[in-house]
Amino acid sequence: MKTVDIDDSMARSLLKARPRDAHKGTMGHAALFAGSYGMAGAAVLSARATLRSGVGKLTCFVDERIYAILQTSSPEAVFRILEPGMHIRSDNLSGFDAAGAGPGWGSGEENLRLLETLTKAGCPLILDAEALNMLAVNPGMVDRLPPQTVLTPHRGEYARLFGPDADPAGVSERHGCILVMKGPATRVYTPGGDVYRNTTGNPGMATAGSGDVLTGIILGLSARGYNPMEASCLGVFLHGRSGDLAAGKFGAESMIASDLTDFLGPAFLSVGASPI
Repeated sequence: MKTVDIDDSMARSLLKARPRDAHKGTMGHAALFAGSYGMAGAAVLSARATLRSGVGKLTCFVDERIYAILQTSSPEAVFRILEPGMHIRSDNLSGFDAAGAGPGWGSGEENLRLLETLTKAGCPLILDAEALNMLAVNPGMVDRLPPQTVLTPHRGEYARLFGPDADPAGVSERHGCILVMKGPATRVYTPGGDVYRNTTGNPGMATAGSGDVLTGIILGLSARGYNPMEASCLGVFLHGRSGDLAAGKFGAESMIASDLTDFLGPAFLSVGASPI
């Protein structure tokens, strides 16, 4: 097992050049399952971060009650309304390059069925927030996750899912997942035993919605063709760099999660992304 710092040099080595002849059909199509009544903001934050991560297309699957909020806040996305009793088969998701689920999601039976469907969709999968809590109360589902599924728990979610004393490296190896342990110096654990320690970020990012933004960044990068390890490592670095740039303008005391998305472009530029 080795521990590697995710620093500017590593971020530059991971960054993929955007082809000069790129168009929306070549830059990936992401699917996002997020939001519920009273929690539309989490879906907004994730959707906007996914879009700012350079993905070609984003389709959001949302509750009809929050559709107007999402459509207004993220006009670049396409929306599919999830009506009560609606059934989505895994082959309905075959056109997506990556899928993410959990931010602001409800915990009902219909979303549990959607989570089961996502495990069979055949594309990279990123799970956060309520999707992790569903796994915690349905532990057999963890063993049915596709290889290299990205899980992004904070400490409380991790404790509910695997137990507070479980070794993250062992969890990643045992379940074949990429484990993004959020917190100060966020760490990315891979099934092969390697640990990647992020070097960006600051205490101002300890604010509601920050994790929703991270999910969107990793989802966008995954849909663009970054493999799960690359998307996770570059994602946490850019997330933290965005926070550092935001702190430089607002100070750590006054930052909010949407500031992270607003500074994502400058974060890309800071690691060598072309401005044109």
